[in-house]
Amino acid sequence: MTTDDRVIMASETGVLPVDPSTIKEKGRLQPGKMFVVDMEQGKIISDDELKKQICSQKPYAEWLNKYKIRLEELPEPRIMFTHLEHDQVFKYRKHLAIQPKILKRSLHRWRWMEKNRLVQWEQIRHGDTQ
Repeated sequence: MTTDDRVIMASETGVLPVDPSTIKEKGRLQPGKMFVVDMEQGKIISDDELKKQICSQKPYAEWLNKYKIRLEELPEPRIMFTHLEHDQVFKYRKHLAIQPKILKRSLHRWRWMEKNRLVQWEQIRHGDTQ
């Protein structure tokens, strides 16, 4: 942002010639972050302020607390398909007519979910979603 109220955004610095003495504020937009240039109010709304504003419009926290299901509250699965050997997976794939590409994608997704589900649930449980 410059002293003459210009906001310049580019993929890298130096794209436009700007006199360094006119730069009021500079920074880097981090992944998952955003900001809004409010032309009516003539100000930049920061990521924190924007998210607080959006989150206060609906009772999201109340909805989350009311409808979330904790893993420990779920019943144990009736059938567990863990540690299947390659030939067993092939047998199920052939029997169920599952395409190899879909099976590979599903197995990758299942492994990822198994690996990350506890971490994700703990983050949600403790309110750490960043």
